[in-house]
Amino acid sequence: MATKPLSSNRNIKIVTQRAQALMERDGLDALVISERNNYWYFSGLISYQLDHIQRPQICFLPKKGKPTLLVYGNDKAKAKALPWIGGAGLHGRALSSGNDRRHH
Repeated sequence: MATKPLSSNRNIKIVTQRAQALMERDGLDALVISERNNYWYFSGLISYQLDHIQRPQICFLPKKGKPTLLVYGNDKAKAKALPWIGGAGLHGRALSSGNDRRHH
């Protein structure tokens, strides 16, 4: 199965804003989203990697700002190309806005 976005920029913004309003109301700083359907809903990205338990895809949704995705392999470039995603990192690497660095 090819990796492709499920939703439009507008739909993801609405979903993200709604979740962030609820986080603000309930005093949460972020959501860590890894269940397949919730990941698709918040990231708009579907990947065959979601079929592999050893290769989870994770969406970090902060109370303010765009989601960041932790992905596996070739999905990084696809995730970074989505306008509603703030950043993407690979498993085993630190998330950063610049170059990826290995964990020490």
